[in-house]
Amino acid sequence: MLSLSGKKYSNMGKTKQAKILIVDDDPEVLESVTSLVAGSGFSVTSCTTAKDALSLIQIEDFDSVLSDIQMRDISGIELLEKLKTINAEIPVILFTGHAEIDFAINAIKKGAFDFVTKPFNPAYLIESIKKAVKYHDLIIMEKNYTFKLEDDVKKKSAELEATIEILKSEIAERRKAEESLRKAKNEIELWNKELEKRVEDKTEELRKSQSQLVQSEKLSAMGEMAGGLAHELNSPLAGLLPMLEKYRDLSKKDAEEYKELSLMLKACNYMAKIVKAFVDFSGESKGVLTTLNINDVIEDTLSFSLSKFKKNGIQIVKEYAEDIPVIQGEKTELQQVILNMITNAGDALPDYGRLIIKTGSSEDRKSVFTAFIDNGPGIDEKNIDRIFDPFFTTKRPGDGIGLGLSVSYKIIEKHGGHIEAKSELGKGAKLTIFLPC
Repeated sequence: MLSLSGKKYSNMGKTKQAKILIVDDDPEVLESVTSLVAGSGFSVTSCTTAKDALSLIQIEDFDSVLSDIQMRDISGIELLEKLKTINAEIPVILFTGHAEIDFAINAIKKGAFDFVTKPFNPAYLIESIKKAVKYHDLIIMEKNYTFKLEDDVKKKSAELEATIEILKSEIAERRKAEESLRKAKNEIELWNKELEKRVEDKTEELRKSQSQLVQSEKLSAMGEMAGGLAHELNSPLAGLLPMLEKYRDLSKKDAEEYKELSLMLKACNYMAKIVKAFVDFSGESKGVLTTLNINDVIEDTLSFSLSKFKKNGIQIVKEYAEDIPVIQGEKTELQQVILNMITNAGDALPDYGRLIIKTGSSEDRKSVFTAFIDNGPGIDEKNIDRIFDPFFTTKRPGDGIGLGLSVSYKIIEKHGGHIEAKSELGKGAKLTIFLPC
């Protein structure tokens, strides 16, 4: 093992003596290279085995290593790999013979800085060492700069963290104040919304109550008038009908007199039908309230009224709620209401239309509802509040007198319930009956 020092070598603007480790198991080559490198201003340490080189690299800082590829103990490639595990930053230059170019290329791939072929070109070898030293200096400078930068960053980070903690404390106080204000604002907004909702609910409740009261008063007044008219018209009609039938039957069927009497009899029968409707509208029920399941009442009513719907291809869709609460009611009257509802829907529906009959109960099971939903032409908005008025009808003259829904409204009101109507032109109609349990 040999150490030589030559003159100082100027590098990167600073005067320093770079330390070079030379490894070669050929004493003559080692001495020649050592003399050349030391004479070029480098501090040189040389050895003949890879083992010695590995020991030296762990106790001294070298700027570059020169090693032969072919050595007795281990190859230069193996030495290169071991050196890189100890100090990955140190540049390694390998010597090689003319027949060992492939080995040199492999060495470059494994991390060698450069390779120099034998016999040496002194100028090229020294230039390669200078480049290796510059490369090593740059790496060291970069590391030093990085360490300094990291140290500065740590100091600045500590200062910044202290400032941030102060700001966090101030922000936390401000947020507490803002949160208190936000909560107060939210509470006020919630109270305002709740108040608006209560006002809207009460207004809607009042509107419905007022509408039901007006309707009830209309029906009551109309009932009294209908009762009086029915009484006044019933007696003369009761005598007139049998007389007309008797005189018509005495006439010949092909005579003009027979035809005229038939028309008169038809007109009087129509009048009798209206009088009966008046009696039904104004009369007080004498039936007995019984416990009823509204699904059963609907089914019993449909059993004798489905023929018209089937004839016109109208589909009845039943959506009955299971386990529906029972009600107290007069079955015949409720059947009349249901019949009026499905008859009105059937008259409004086109052929092959659809009527949905849906039942259900309130969440507290204190009331039940029956909805009649059709896909007919719907009801004009201006008429929706008039459909329960006596004698109001949108049917053609002779097709109805406009008492069906009025009678139904009165019956349901007598049972402690009410009827709601919703519709839009062209989108069908929905009439819903609500009854208490």
